[in-house]
Amino acid sequence: MTTQTQTPMTTQTQTPMTTQTQTPTQRLYAKDALTWTDLFTMMSQDSGGRWYALPGTPAEAYIRANGYRSPSRAYPHSHAKVLLTKKFAKWLAAKHPETAAKYHLKGV
Repeated sequence: MTTQTQTPMTTQTQTPMTTQTQTPTQRLYAKDALTWTDLFTMMSQDSGGRWYALPGTPAEAYIRANGYRSPSRAYPHSHAKVLLTKKFAKWLAAKHPETAAKYHLKGV
C-alpha cells in the first residue's frame, strides 16, 4: 500500500527569509505583495463599504503621491487594490523598510 501526500497550493511564490528574531520552530517567508490581512492594519472601512487608507500610514502617503481615485460605491476597493500590487510592495521596501519588514516583504 502506498500513501500519497498532497502539497498545498499557494498563489504567491514564497522563499525562505531569515531574520534575527526567527526561532528554530518559526518559518517566515518573504512575500511579493501584501495580503488582505496585512491591509486591515493600514485601512479602515466606512459605513458604505468603502476602504480608505488610514491617515499617517505609508499606504496613505503612497495613494496621495500617486493620485489614485477615491473609493466610491461603484469602486469601494479602489485604494485596497492599489496596495495589493507588487509595485506598492517594492515602494514600501524602498521608502519604509521597517514597515516592509513587519509584513515580511521581499527586498528587506
